[in-house]
Amino acid sequence: MRILNYNVVIKEAKRCLFSLIILLVISNSVFTQNLEKRNLEISKITESPKIDGILDDIAWKDASVANNFIQFIPYSGKEPSLQTEVKIAYDNKAIYIGATLYDSNPDSILKELSVRDAYEETNADLFVVMLSPYNDGVNAVSFLVSAAGVQSDIKLTGNNRDLNWDAVWESEVKITEFGWVAEIKIPYSALRFPKSNNQTWGIHFFRNIRRYREWDTWNFVDINIQGFVNQMGEVSGIKDVEPPLRLSVTPYVSTYIQNNADNNKWGSDFNAGMDLKWGINQSFTLDMILIPDFGQVQSDDEVLNLSPYEIMYDEKRPFFTEGTELFNKGAIFYSRRIGAKPKNYITMLKIN
Repeated sequence: MRILNYNVVIKEAKRCLFSLIILLVISNSVFTQNLEKRNLEISKITESPKIDGILDDIAWKDASVANNFIQFIPYSGKEPSLQTEVKIAYDNKAIYIGATLYDSNPDSILKELSVRDAYEETNADLFVVMLSPYNDGVNAVSFLVSAAGVQSDIKLTGNNRDLNWDAVWESEVKITEFGWVAEIKIPYSALRFPKSNNQTWGIHFFRNIRRYREWDTWNFVDINIQGFVNQMGEVSGIKDVEPPLRLSVTPYVSTYIQNNADNNKWGSDFNAGMDLKWGINQSFTLDMILIPDFGQVQSDDEVLNLSPYEIMYDEKRPFFTEGTELFNKGAIFYSRRIGAKPKNYITMLKIN
């Protein structure tokens, strides 16, 4: 009788072991499938869509579709709560994205207004496009639009991000009976990409369902791996792109009224100038600035520094944010010293 019990135990143990092996095989298969880098082949269009939040243009009729999103937060690898469908196309001017974000309760879509680039502090649903034209797993740019139509854009270098980077692009959103729609146009002037007849870019699509605190992604993102740029999908089929002249001019006018505390006299000042950006080719961009006024940007918060070390403020001047990530390795280069008053400035004035 005792031997029979041992046999039963051994038999049950074998059955459990077999079930565990089957479960591991299935789990590994699903995990491997999630880790596969998705690829979306797109086609060149001859007629660009109107950016109005309505995907009824001819360009969207045969556009490639990205769907079957995967939940990233809070349950990595699970099915999303709501479905998302993204269409993408391109021409010689720009790349176009039309996202349909389905929601069975459109009245519950959160759409709080905010200032630009304040998406982290905003109570609103989001749609995000991340592009890496060089597909190097390190450099990328993100374009975000909220359900309220507020834009945000970020430059990414590895795990570092620059929220002060701003590009010129178009977007429009609409709340519909089946959810909301985001239509985006990203001109090539906002991107840097290689000079090649046939290109493959890295791409990510994200959706944030704010009321669920849920993030969904098109390409699977392993929550245990740090970074997003290194876990991007791919978009191929970008051929024979002939971008137009990439030339942008940003003029400015600024006036100042200031009081001299020493003699209580008032004074005024007037400045004018411009920033110029010229795309020499697909890979190189020339930035120039005429009569810079470094006081025209957002002022810094006051910080009480009780340490012996210098305060490192974020760079907010557009001319100094372009391409500076190339020099910021190891935090050696600090551009905010450029244009600052030199040390012992008051002493030198007294000597003169």
